[in-house]
Amino acid sequence: EEERQRSISHSHEMKAANQRHENQINEINCLQQEIESLRTSAIQREACLRQETDDHVHTRRERDSLIEKLARYTNDENIRQAELERHKNEVELRGERIRDLEFRLEEFSRAQAKREPEQNLGNENVGNIANAKKERSRAQNLGNENVGNISHSKKVVLLTGYKGGAELTKLKNSIEKLGGELRHGKFTTDVTHCIAKGRTAKMLKALLKGLWVMEESWVFQSLASGSFLEESKHGRRVNKKPFNGKNFSLTTSFHQEALKRNKQLVTICRSFVKIGGGQIVELGNSSHYVFVSKKENRERYSGKVCLDWEGFLEKIENMGSN
Repeated sequence: EEERQRSISHSHEMKAANQRHENQINEINCLQQEIESLRTSAIQREACLRQETDDHVHTRRERDSLIEKLARYTNDENIRQAELERHKNEVELRGERIRDLEFRLEEFSRAQAKREPEQNLGNENVGNIANAKKERSRAQNLGNENVGNISHSKKVVLLTGYKGGAELTKLKNSIEKLGGELRHGKFTTDVTHCIAKGRTAKMLKALLKGLWVMEESWVFQSLASGSFLEESKHGRRVNKKPFNGKNFSLTTSFHQEALKRNKQLVTICRSFVKIGGGQIVELGNSSHYVFVSKKENRERYSGKVCLDWEGFLEKIENMGSN
């Protein structure tokens, strides 16, 4: 009986041992499956990472290529823009030269037209013309001795810089009471005097033409005395052409700056020089004055007077004497 009990007990122990063995084998199989699954997942992840890396490298290469193409395009565009700007400036310069040549040709044609009748006249008429010219020249060169007599002639007064209001009305009424004629804002050929509110282009033009530029007090004090007073105590003028015999040149930088400010500024500049007796020439040894931009290096034009636009206007504004 004891043997049988030991045999049964041993059998139970063997069964328990076998069960534990099977359980361990199952656990090992599960672990192997997990390991295999992890290995497969790692391989797939590695493949995905490689693919992502390849895609990233490809994308970066494409990006770098696009950046390089954009840089080349930008550079080409800048070059084309610079060429276009240079071409535009050349066209503007050529246009200015053409207009200047046309103006000179027109002046030459007028001079020729005036000389032709004189050449066809007889000695008697030529003498009369010469005498008439002498009389006109004598009248233009009258000094202060005849200013008093001139002051009693017809006064054609140009008002410029006034925007209306009681001040302008009072000034107009006073000039009309004195027997003068008014020109408000319009520079006609018969203008003899100019009264300006501040610095204006017409006031500068009047100075260059040798006309009297007067103060407002001249009108009101003249009204109190009953007639126009002598100009020299209340105004100023330029007795001779201020730029006579002087050559002016314009730099490319000045052209560019002027066109940005006002498309007509170069034309105005040329007209001021011509009215003052000067002439525009190509930049060279014959140039006395050089128009430059504000930021331009003036040392490169040694021996010449450099003027920017504001400096030129101030130079004209300070001209004239009593």
